[in-house]
Amino acid sequence: NGRWTSRWTVKVDVSARSGAVEGEVESMVHYYEDGNVQMEAKTLCSAKIVWDDKTSFARAVCKAVREQEEQYHR
Repeated sequence: NGRWTSRWTVKVDVSARSGAVEGEVESMVHYYEDGNVQMEAKTLCSAKIVWDDKTSFARAVCKAVREQEEQYHR
């Protein structure tokens, strides 16, 4: 059994059309069939983003979060 959560903050200067996405991914795993083993892991992530309009802004944020979370789970 286990779960993971992530929290992300987007810091931007709208006029600059660039910014940073910062987040924290946390995993908590509990294995109890042959004993009682627990593990917790946490990592901080960040990525730079650029955009031209609100649609590309949303895509850039989603892409940055997805890439960081996929990298964490590898």
